Amino acid sequence: MLFDNAYCDCADLISLFHVVFVASNLLGLLLVLIGGVAGWKWVRNPWFRGIHLGMAAIVAFEAAIAYECACSAVNWRPIFAKAGPTSKK
Repeated sequence: MLFDNAYCDCADLISLFHVVFVASNLLGLLLVLIGGVAGWKWVRNPWFRGIHLGMAAIVAFEAAIAYECACSAVNWRPIFAKAGPTSKK
C-alpha cells in the first residue's frame, strides 16, 4: 500500500530523481556527440541543448564549489537508514 513506509517512499523518490538526472545528462551528451557526426538536426534544437547545458552547468557548478547535494548530504542518511536495505511495495 502507498505510504506504508514513508521513509522507503522518500528514499525511492530521491534515488529515482538522481537516476533520471544522471541518465538524462549522460544520454544527452551522447546524443549530441553522435547526432553532430550523424547530421541529426534535432540535436541542435535550442531547447534540447539549453536544457542539457543547464543540467550540466548545475553539476559543474556544484563540483566547482565542492557542494554536496542536499539529497545525498548527511541530513538524508537517517532517512535512508530507516528505510532499510530495500523497499517493499
